[in-house]
Amino acid sequence: MSKHRATIIEITPKPGENVDKLLRRYKKKYEQLKVMLEIRERMYHKTRAEKRREQLKKTMRKLRRLMEAQKSK
Repeated sequence: MSKHRATIIEITPKPGENVDKLLRRYKKKYEQLKVMLEIRERMYHKTRAEKRREQLKKTMRKLRRLMEAQKSK
């Protein structure tokens, strides 16, 4: 995620490629850049403590998933 930088997404059509496939490629690149995620994050101010709590929750979720995957094996 880039801070305070505008990113232009360029998609050049391949020979014989229809519009649907072109749009699909554009959407994939758009999601990879996480543009909407950054916009949502900037909508409201979060304190450092709130950011830390969110990060901790995210980490705990990952650990739980890993532990569940290990149990199922």
